[in-house]
Amino acid sequence: MYREKMDLRIKLAVLPFVDMHFYYRDFIGELGRQRSTSDYRSYLDNTFLKELLPVLHQTERINHLDEVGMLVEKYYPHRMMNECTYFGECPEKFYLERLKELSRLLLTHRNGKIALKYWDNTDEKKNENSIFSAYRGIYKVALWNSLNRMICTDLLVMVYLISNGMKDEYVLRSYHSLVYMPDTQLDQLLNEGVAETHLHLSASGQFQLNWQAMMSPTPKTRDIVAVKSHTFIDALTGKQSDPRVYTLVAAILRLVLAAYLQSIQGKIIKGNLSISYFLEATLKSNSDKYDTPERELYRLIREILNGEDLVAKGYNSDNLYHLYEDVKVLVFTVELSDHHKEATWAQRMTDRDSLSRIFGTGITYTSPENVFMFRAVRYMSEQLEHDMLDSTFAKLFWQYIRIKNEQFTRAVQRNHIRGLPYFRDYFEKSTAQSLAQDDVQHWGFLLHHQLQNPHIKKLEVRIAPPQGNNVSVLKKSLALKLLNIMKAYREILVEFEEITPNRLAPLLGIVLHFIKMPDMQRQEKCWFDYNENERNDEKLNYKNKQIEYKKQMEAIRDLRERISGLGEYIVGIDAANLETYVEPWVFAPVFQQARNSDTHKLVYPDYPHKSIGNLGLTYHVGEDFRHMLTGIRHLDEVIEHFQFRAGDRIGHGMVLGVNVSKWATRNRVVVLPRIEMFENLLWIWGMCRDGNPLVDLDSANLENRIMKIAEAIYISINGITVYSLWKSYQSKFQEIGTLLSCIEKNTIEEWFDEQGKQEMRWTAEKLKSTYHCNCYLARMREPIEIEITREEELMIQQMQQVVQQKVSKEGIVIETNPTSNTAIGEIENIFEHYIHNLNRRGLPSEQLVERGIMVSINTDDPVVFNTNIDNEFAVIFHSLQDKGYAREDILHWIDHVRKTGLTSSFIRNRQVSLSELVSEVGELIKEMSDYLYG
Repeated sequence: MYREKMDLRIKLAVLPFVDMHFYYRDFIGELGRQRSTSDYRSYLDNTFLKELLPVLHQTERINHLDEVGMLVEKYYPHRMMNECTYFGECPEKFYLERLKELSRLLLTHRNGKIALKYWDNTDEKKNENSIFSAYRGIYKVALWNSLNRMICTDLLVMVYLISNGMKDEYVLRSYHSLVYMPDTQLDQLLNEGVAETHLHLSASGQFQLNWQAMMSPTPKTRDIVAVKSHTFIDALTGKQSDPRVYTLVAAILRLVLAAYLQSIQGKIIKGNLSISYFLEATLKSNSDKYDTPERELYRLIREILNGEDLVAKGYNSDNLYHLYEDVKVLVFTVELSDHHKEATWAQRMTDRDSLSRIFGTGITYTSPENVFMFRAVRYMSEQLEHDMLDSTFAKLFWQYIRIKNEQFTRAVQRNHIRGLPYFRDYFEKSTAQSLAQDDVQHWGFLLHHQLQNPHIKKLEVRIAPPQGNNVSVLKKSLALKLLNIMKAYREILVEFEEITPNRLAPLLGIVLHFIKMPDMQRQEKCWFDYNENERNDEKLNYKNKQIEYKKQMEAIRDLRERISGLGEYIVGIDAANLETYVEPWVFAPVFQQARNSDTHKLVYPDYPHKSIGNLGLTYHVGEDFRHMLTGIRHLDEVIEHFQFRAGDRIGHGMVLGVNVSKWATRNRVVVLPRIEMFENLLWIWGMCRDGNPLVDLDSANLENRIMKIAEAIYISINGITVYSLWKSYQSKFQEIGTLLSCIEKNTIEEWFDEQGKQEMRWTAEKLKSTYHCNCYLARMREPIEIEITREEELMIQQMQQVVQQKVSKEGIVIETNPTSNTAIGEIENIFEHYIHNLNRRGLPSEQLVERGIMVSINTDDPVVFNTNIDNEFAVIFHSLQDKGYAREDILHWIDHVRKTGLTSSFIRNRQVSLSELVSEVGELIKEMSDYLYG
C-alpha cells in the first residue's frame, strides 16, 4: 500500500508531462478557464476526472475515488490554475511553475554535482501543504526512486539550474544523466572503490543514450524504436500501439526548436524574436508551392499545435522519415569534421547526435540533448521574467516533452506490475536500440558510460553466448563478440591514460550467461521413442535445450583456455531469464561441466607462466516465484547440485530475505503446477531426512500430502513410496536421458498397457521416465490452487531459515539489486529491501548465522531502472536510516558491503597501471585476431 499510494500521488502531480492525453487536449488550459468555483468543480467532476481516471487506473492502484478527487484539488487548485495560466490563456506557465515546485523540493547541488535534497528545506517546514508534504526527509529517497522511473528528470534539473540563476551552459558539466543520491559521508566511502558484479551489458546504458539514437534515426535504425512484439504490454499500460510516428515527430520538432534556439543565441529578447518569425523566414521561399518540404513542415507544426491525431491524418513512419531528412537540409548549418579513432568517446557521442550540426561539435562536457533542454527552459523562463511568452515555442516544446516521456515510460520500468514477464518486455525494448553503426562503438558507448564513474574498480558485465549446437561455429561467433568488446575497452583505457594517467585502472570481467528458454519443441514427449543414436532428442523433456547449453559451455571453456590471457577476462558463467522457463535441474550438468577440474587446464600450453583462473559460478534464482517454497527450493538445488563453493554467488535470491508473513498475507491462495508443489514437498521431506528436522512438522501429514499428489499424477500408486518418489526427483539432476533404457519392455504398447493395471508396480526408474512422457506431464503441469495456511507459513519460515544458514556457512554471496528487486519482486517499497534481512553484521542486536549472509549491491539493468551503482548504495543507506540505526553503524555496514562486492568479484585482484592494462589488452586483442583471422 505504501508504494501504491505514493506512486498514485506522483503520477497525478506529473500527469501533464507524461500522458499523451494532454498532447491531444489542453486540460490545463481548460481548468484555468473555469472562473467560478462551481464551474471549476463541475469541470473536475464531469470532464477532468472522468477522462483521466481510466488512464490512471491502467498503471496505478486506486482504492478510493474520493482520494483521487481530493488529490486533484490539491495538485490543481482553483486559484493556482487561474493565476498560473492567466485564466487559461497561458497554460504553459503552469508547467514551469509545477517543475519549479518539484525542483525546490527535491534538488540541490553538492560538490560539483546535481544531488537529491533528502532533507526538509525552510519552505517545506513552513508550508505543511506543499506538493508532497507527506514525504519529507529521507522519505524523499523513496519518492525519488519512484519519480525517477516515471518521468525523465533531466527537465527538472534544467529548471532547477535556471531557477537558481545558473544560466551559463558550462554549469551542465555538473550533470550528465542522473541526479546524485549519496550524501557527503557515503560519497567518501564510495571514493574507496566499488565493484559492479551484476550488470547486463546490453542494458548498462541510460535512457538518454537511447533517446539520442531515436532522435537521430537512420534508414537502418528508424524502425527499431517500436518493438512490435510487445504491443500487449503497451496496451496493458495504455500506450499507443505504434510509437514510431510520434517518435519521428519528436525528432523533427527537436531539430526545428534547436535551430531556433541557436539562431537567437546572444540576442536580446524582443517581440519580433519568436519561433513564428523564424519559421516564416525559413519556410517563406516555397510557402506557396504544393508538396514541398517547407509546406509539409508547416502543416505538421500546425497539427502538432492543435493536438491532432497524426496517424488519423495520414502520417506514417515513411513520410515522416523523409520529412525529417528534408528538415535537416533546412536547418543544418555546421559541417562535421572527420574525427579519427583518437576522438574522445564524448566527442563520438556528440557527433552522432543530429543537434551537433546545429549547435556545433564542441559540446563534449554534456550531451547535446541537455544543452537543448537547458536553452529551451532558459528561453521560456526569461520570457516570463519580461512578461512575454513565445506561446508557439512553448506549446511545441511541451508536446515534445510528452512524446519523450511516452518513450521513457516504455523503456523504464515502474512498480506497477511485479514479476519477470513484465520486466522482460521493458528489457527487450530498452536494449533493442543500436547506439552506433558498428559493434565496437556500440559496446564502447555502454562501457564508457559505466567506466567513467571513478568509483568503479571492478566491472563485471554479463553477455549471452551465441546460440547453436556447432561448437566450432559457437567459438568463432563468441570470439568475434569478445574481440569487439575488448577493442572498445582498450580504446576507453587509452583515453583514460591520456586524461587521468594516475587513475587506478578499472578492471573488466565478462560473465557469460545462458538464456533460460522453455522447451518449445512441438514433438510429443515420449521417453520410449528416444534413441540416442537416432538423435531424436526432442522426445525427452528439455533434452535439446540441455545439449545446446552444454555445447555453449564447451565453447566457452575451449575458447578461454586456448586464447592466452582470455581467462583473465572471461571470469564466470550464469543463467538468466524467466525462472518459470527452466528449472535448475536442466542446468545442473552444465554447471558441473564448468566446475569439472578433470579437464580444466592449469596454465596456457604455449605460455606456461600464465595461469588460468577457475570460472566463478552465479545463477539467477529466487527472484520471481509463484510459491515461496519453490523459490527457496530452487535456490537450495543450485547450491547442492551445481557444485557451488565458497565465493560463488546467487543472483537476486530475494526469496531468502522476503518476510514470509507479509508474503503469505498477500498470497493466501497460490496457483501453480501440480509438479511444482509435489517437488516442494519432496524436497522438504528429503531435507528432514538429511538431518534438518522442522519444529512441529507432522511427518505423517507431509507424507500423506505427497502421496495424494502422487495419486493424482500416477493414478495407481502400487509400489510407490515417498522414498522412491524422492529418488526419482533427485535423478532429474543427472544428465537428461541417463538410464532411461533400463525398463524392460519390448514395445510402447506394452508400457502403456501396463499403466492401466492395478497390479503394476512402480519403481524409481519407472517414475523417472514419467518426466518424459506426455501422459504424465499433462497431469504434472496441471494448475492447482494451494491455500497458505498458518501451518504452511511456519513451514516456509523454517525452510527459509535452514537455507539461509546453509548459504551463510557455505560462503555463498547474494547479489542484490535494490531498485530492480523493488520493481520486480515481493517488496513493498525500497525501504523494505530484503538485504536488511540477510546481513546485519555491525548493526545492533543481530548476530545469528542466518543474518550474516554475504551480500553485494549492484544495478542489474541501469537503462530499465534508470539508476547507477552510486544511487543503489544510497537507497540502501537511507533505508537503514529509516530503520533508526546510528549513522556510524550504517556507514560501517555499508563499507563492509562495499568491500564484500570487491572481494566477491570473479575478477582477480591485480594492482595494474593504466599503461600496463592497455598493453595487456592489446596483446589479448592480437591473440584473438590471430585466432579468428589467422
